[in-house]
Amino acid sequence: MASIGTKKGTEKAGGGITSNSIKDEAIFAGKLHPDITQGNYINYGGKGQPYLILATQGAVASGGDTVEHIAYLPSGGALHYNPVGAIAQSMKGPEANALGLRLDFDAAAGDGVNIVPGGLLGPWRHTIERTANLAVARSLFFRWRGVIEDVSGNAEFNIGFRKAEAIQAAVDNYDEAAYFNILLGVINIETILNNAATVTTATTNTAWADGEEHDLMVVCHGNGKVEFFYDGKPPIVSKAFQFDDDEVVVPFIHCLQSADFTFLYTKKLEVGFLQQIKRMNTR
Repeated sequence: MASIGTKKGTEKAGGGITSNSIKDEAIFAGKLHPDITQGNYINYGGKGQPYLILATQGAVASGGDTVEHIAYLPSGGALHYNPVGAIAQSMKGPEANALGLRLDFDAAAGDGVNIVPGGLLGPWRHTIERTANLAVARSLFFRWRGVIEDVSGNAEFNIGFRKAEAIQAAVDNYDEAAYFNILLGVINIETILNNAATVTTATTNTAWADGEEHDLMVVCHGNGKVEFFYDGKPPIVSKAFQFDDDEVVVPFIHCLQSADFTFLYTKKLEVGFLQQIKRMNTR
């Protein structure tokens, strides 16, 4: 249990718990009262089976190709997911087990999933509208930590931010996006601006090996600038990128399986405003 430090100055005058009076960052005040009009904080540790349902909320998950579903997380919040290829397994969506939340679904080449934490609309959304000179305090972060069992089984494993637009089976078909791309263990950054060709930047970080656990975090500031962090630090080689003004942006995951197939285990999935985490130093 986190300890609470001695209150000083305005903390005494204001009363209550503040961020500075809590040690070890176990609780952050902004997490206690999220502004649901701007997107709820999600903090899921890979434990507990999400409740899977169609996005229409009229029936349980079907696993149909391109059909929008919702995975309600036991810790709160939701993942909207659209399968790429129909899900043949009995669990028609992300499946939790002792190793984490599986995002791989089926052992079939070309199958995969598009995931948007919170979706595009409604009280769980995590959208940010890129506005010139908007305060950095409105920045969003998306953090995923997990294990790739067999890196050769990934045809695509992408995590970052993209324009809020129609779901695409191929990540290169999005109009604007900035994301980590893990391909055969190689850690790249990819960016797309105004439907131009995808730009791939090699981070030169040591390749992700089979069974390793790593941490990916992408930040989208209110002014549309994007930052990348691998295992808590900027990549050795990063990429400057800024979304167009007035672009509405969402966090996303895009996965596709190769013929080898791999299990993808989520150990941590966290989405929220940047001020809700204090341990990450961004430029």
